[in-house]
Amino acid sequence: MRQSELREILAGRLRFLAEKVGSAKHLADIAGVNRTQMSRYLAGTSVPRAELLALVGKQLGIPLDWFFAEGDAEKELAELAFGTSMRNAVQHRKFELPEDFLPEGFYLFWKQMFSDCKKVEVLLGKVTKDAGVHKMRISMIRIASQFGELGTLWEYDSECNSTLFLSAGNLCMLSFDGFDNILVLGHLQKRTFSNYRALPTHIFSGTFYCPQTESPDRSTIVKGALEKIPDSTSHVLRAARRCGRVNLDEVPSYIQSLFHESD
Repeated sequence: MRQSELREILAGRLRFLAEKVGSAKHLADIAGVNRTQMSRYLAGTSVPRAELLALVGKQLGIPLDWFFAEGDAEKELAELAFGTSMRNAVQHRKFELPEDFLPEGFYLFWKQMFSDCKKVEVLLGKVTKDAGVHKMRISMIRIASQFGELGTLWEYDSECNSTLFLSAGNLCMLSFDGFDNILVLGHLQKRTFSNYRALPTHIFSGTFYCPQTESPDRSTIVKGALEKIPDSTSHVLRAARRCGRVNLDEVPSYIQSLFHESD
């Protein structure tokens, strides 16, 4: 990134914050600089130090990397606020997932489509734990590229972000799907197999609910499953190649059995 581009991005973010807090003078007070210096930052004629951005971010609850992003500032702040509220609701409470219940790493996510229950989306996601809260980021890139829609999307719209928590001993997923711009709530139970070998020890299945249907042809409740992928590069690449949309009868038999268990 060129110095001029960086200066303009930072200036745009600071102008956005100045409007949010009420004035450039108020933002200058938060940053600990005078009004003249803040005017230079807002105009893009001067680049603020990282320490100043960190101070502003700390005062306003914004991570440092937000200042350098090139997407929609307001949308990103809204998503940050939503994530913070979910973290505060889950952290250090009985909703927090035990370490051995849902290990960090890669997972394959199987879900019937709301628009056509005879088809299944296969997606690759990664579970991480941040400040005691489990999150999962699911890549939509392969599906977007299959349908020629990737070029029209921002980078963050090609991912689905989820917060995962414990409810009545089961796994709950609250997901924002940027690809279709919808919220989805999933309720999954941990499963075990007696008739299948070499299956993951951490596998879940259940139902997903989406009230934001646009037509009577769309379902509001579908079935889905989440399975842990071994952490080796070969297993992850093999899982990535499976991603896409397939017919329900084309998914592995053990996934079909999980869907039947969820009836």
